[in-house]
Amino acid sequence: MYNWDLSELKRRRYELENLRIAKRKKLSEDKMARIRHSIHNYDLLLCLFDNEEDLFLEEDITDRELVSKYFTQLHKKINPDIIYSVVNSCDIFESSTIPDTYEDKTKTNIDLLDIISITKDIFASFNDVKKKKKVNEILDPKNNLLHFSKSTEFSSLDAEYTGFSCRDYYNNIGYAIVYSNNKIRDLYTLVHEIFHLVIKEQLPASNIEDRFYIEEIEGSFSDLVVSDYLRNKGIFRDDSSFVDESNFNTTKYFTRGIYVANNFNQTFTGDYFDIDCINDSIPFNYSLDDDIMRSSVLSFDRDLCYSFSYLIALDLFYKYKNGYPNIIDDLKCLSSSRRPFIMMDRYNVTFHKDGYKNLNDYQKVLSLRKKDKE
Repeated sequence: MYNWDLSELKRRRYELENLRIAKRKKLSEDKMARIRHSIHNYDLLLCLFDNEEDLFLEEDITDRELVSKYFTQLHKKINPDIIYSVVNSCDIFESSTIPDTYEDKTKTNIDLLDIISITKDIFASFNDVKKKKKVNEILDPKNNLLHFSKSTEFSSLDAEYTGFSCRDYYNNIGYAIVYSNNKIRDLYTLVHEIFHLVIKEQLPASNIEDRFYIEEIEGSFSDLVVSDYLRNKGIFRDDSSFVDESNFNTTKYFTRGIYVANNFNQTFTGDYFDIDCINDSIPFNYSLDDDIMRSSVLSFDRDLCYSFSYLIALDLFYKYKNGYPNIIDDLKCLSSSRRPFIMMDRYNVTFHKDGYKNLNDYQKVLSLRKKDKE
């Protein structure tokens, strides 16, 4: 029912490549940037379509070489306030009584038509006519913008992903894929990826590369909204609780990785990490080995993106729950910002100043739900 048109993807990529070559001296830098990013995204889509992409290749190099090649220069370029706003959240995550589990425990099967219906209902609740129209375009099978894959996931480093979305920035076309397991997870994935597409519609080309560390704000927000919708409707309550706990624990895992990579990336014995020294120095209950430490270094920017976005999304979700009517506008402005802390102040996202109040409240809510089920 939902499939990309492979020949159409190839045709659009071919047209953009020809345009890039033929018009490179006539088009503005903005349009050229859109073309370059769009060609890259079509390459990704075609690889995902064929299920051949291996996005990250491990190299047989020492730990010291790994840090030098993949971490040192990247770390220097990142706003340190972003890093420390995540590092400082570790105490809240580590104080949680929610067991560290990452297993998918969702049990309930759900029909594709029900997923589509609930997705439309969720977006309709925001009373945004333009966004509702865009969602309906994505969900129209005739447009070939949505692909449900029989593969259940794809992996990158130590993470498994259930969906992916990207844009043709030049033609303003968005594509999404859902790696389906025919359970409630598919609903979360679909809403998550559609949120990316509707919030980032017509994003300025100058912002495409600069906003990486806020890339997942709307995705994290969408997961919270889906759970809230299901609980309010009295459906899939146990499954939604599992998803909330899993997302919390995944972010907890990412913050741990950020903490150790940020603080111990130069803790070596010879050319390899001094794992005993690192484990002795970690101020919370976490034991790592060389593979985990290497993974933390390699995935630092990804972990930072998801963790920072999660913290922002949680503050926005609490605004939304308190009846704030313009949450979609806030999401769009924050997600396109090149100066996140200025925009966070403007839109009353204050976790970094208020001691992570909403994160603390939220982990207590999850803990109470866990107790109620036991």
